[in-house]
Amino acid sequence: MFLKSLTHWINKGLELFLVVCLAIMAILVFANVVLRYGFDSGIAVSEELARLLFVWLIFLGAVLATRQHAHIAFNSFLAKRTPTCRKLLVAISSLLMLVGGVIFVIGGWKQTLINMDNSYPVLGISYAWLYGTAIVFGVGLVLSTILNLWESVTSPTGFPGGDE
Repeated sequence: MFLKSLTHWINKGLELFLVVCLAIMAILVFANVVLRYGFDSGIAVSEELARLLFVWLIFLGAVLATRQHAHIAFNSFLAKRTPTCRKLLVAISSLLMLVGGVIFVIGGWKQTLINMDNSYPVLGISYAWLYGTAIVFGVGLVLSTILNLWESVTSPTGFPGGDE
């Protein structure tokens, strides 16, 4: 029960963060377009900040989609299999996703360390904020995959996230 409540609040927090990122991006880009075409000026930080927010939006959105089972799946293929076979197939795909998540964490960590001293020209913040998304994504993917695998193994039908 605690785990379900915790994941619910983490999902809601991620959704809120994504909405805020998207709103800031939309405002920055719209304001910059109006200022450039209407007043021949612009907001200097808007391009860099919008690009950085877009990267965070994509990676955290992928973590959220993984947890909510919103990625493309072959449920019609799984539906024709026995629950034991479903669990085995979900376990195999989960193992591959875990490997991918670990690769993201390791690669993101290395890139973050390499680019720690480099900074954005206008924003002035470290590029670690860009490459750190890979670490956060990898950890989120690993945790989401473990939870999805647990749901699949404990489900009588073998479907992660509930009955199909």
